[in-house]
Amino acid sequence: MRTFTADERERVRAAWAAGLAPDCPRCGVALDVDDVRPHPAVSYVRRRRLVICPSCGGHGVVDRSEEE
Repeated sequence: MRTFTADERERVRAAWAAGLAPDCPRCGVALDVDDVRPHPAVSYVRRRRLVICPSCGGHGVVDRSEEE
């Protein structure tokens, strides 16, 4: 499994910003998405999602926008 590049993660984030369900930027398959729960001991928390492609194994963590 290879981590998505910054450009690939941006394409996933842009799909969410456009109101679309993101597909894998490598092979086009629908991504599996899980929210990353913040650790209670961390004072600064980003809202993030883990995305994994069930086909090619690409994966990465994408910041959620404030509008979501």
